Amino acid sequence: MKPNPKVFIALKNGDLVKAITEIEPSQLKPFMPVLMLGAFQHTSTRSPALDEICSKLIDYQSGNQLLQLMKLDYAQIQYKCVQTNAEVKRLETKNFHQLNLDEKLLHVCLHIVSQVRKWNILTSLPNYSDSFDPFDVEYCHEEVTWLVTMASFFMPEIFELKQFVAALLPYVHGPKLISYFVANQPHTSDSVIQTIMAVKCPDEDGYLAKQRNEAIIYLLEMDDKSSMHRFINETLETSSHLYIIVSILCSEIVDEENFVRLMAPCLTRKDGKLVSFLSKTGNRTTLKRLIDRINGILDRNPTSKMNEELVILIALFCSLFTIRLTPEESLKWLLFLTNQTQPSEDLLKTTLCTILACPQLINYSPVSKEESSIAEHHLANYFQWIRELIKREPEKFDSLNQLILLITVHFNSNKNDELVALFSSVLGFQ
Repeated sequence: MKPNPKVFIALKNGDLVKAITEIEPSQLKPFMPVLMLGAFQHTSTRSPALDEICSKLIDYQSGNQLLQLMKLDYAQIQYKCVQTNAEVKRLETKNFHQLNLDEKLLHVCLHIVSQVRKWNILTSLPNYSDSFDPFDVEYCHEEVTWLVTMASFFMPEIFELKQFVAALLPYVHGPKLISYFVANQPHTSDSVIQTIMAVKCPDEDGYLAKQRNEAIIYLLEMDDKSSMHRFINETLETSSHLYIIVSILCSEIVDEENFVRLMAPCLTRKDGKLVSFLSKTGNRTTLKRLIDRINGILDRNPTSKMNEELVILIALFCSLFTIRLTPEESLKWLLFLTNQTQPSEDLLKTTLCTILACPQLINYSPVSKEESSIAEHHLANYFQWIRELIKREPEKFDSLNQLILLITVHFNSNKNDELVALFSSVLGFQ
């Protein structure tokens, strides 16, 4: 069960006591360790709000095991964690489910300690999947979350989450486990993200990079939208993590409306870092992911509210000299631009300049004559429709008419610089 963002944000902001009456007991289950620590760590301190939290936890049998974990001798466990590997070998010979609760805790802690010792966790993590039964088996994850949360709380000297979290990335379920651990230590969210960002991946298409990106997406998904927007803006200040930005923008945590709204500012930043990144020949695969996202939006008929922003976004993408649209994609984008049904003057000016400023939308090699005639038909109808609008309501579309006259003059006099300046002025970018 994914950690609920509403609960996570309330915990992170210290507002859970205020929000508890509006939260269902089932939404609290992924947060059992931190809630048990908060509700039962100091039993002498009681309040109606704490009683409310306790009443919502009481039906979970796991509460008894968590109370047992809270009573363990952590000084002794910490001592064993920094000793020889003999204890590691002894526990590895046993089935995890047959271990006592204190042995399970020690087993997981010893494994994490050994991994941190084994790897330089920021520069030499394996670019392949690692294995450890409690991490690999999904029905163990709840219990593992209890163990790690308690270890971090009672043994912060050796189990501070940001110190070992990167070592979890090689495990298949590593990103998910990281989100569970951070859900129960919400104050670590920003530092954990920064730690994961610092991991050096051999290549951006490899296993480790995929795991890193997935972990960051899981963490941002739990938090509020402002945190994601802040993360994107801060990351764009650098040039080293732009692959991660693309992964986030193409993920489910960014809905279609937000994708369109976020993408255009990313491409029009004055520093031009993302444009430069996407314009590199070696990054065409990354650019293709963004094009596929736009195609998906067009396939689902975007709302009229998104139309103008989407037209601008298409123009921005077409301005990238490395863009390579297939004939089918060119036709799809062209049909969208010429299928505007709302006679908004600003939208029509934007659409017209996009079509004329982006020749690859028209000058492509169609797969068939039928495809070519479809494009010509839509273009002819589009221009005829604009003429009729201006003729029918000349005052309403006076600015559009003036734009067309200017374009015609510059075309006929072969003044390319003036045309570029005119298109840039209408579209709002160079």
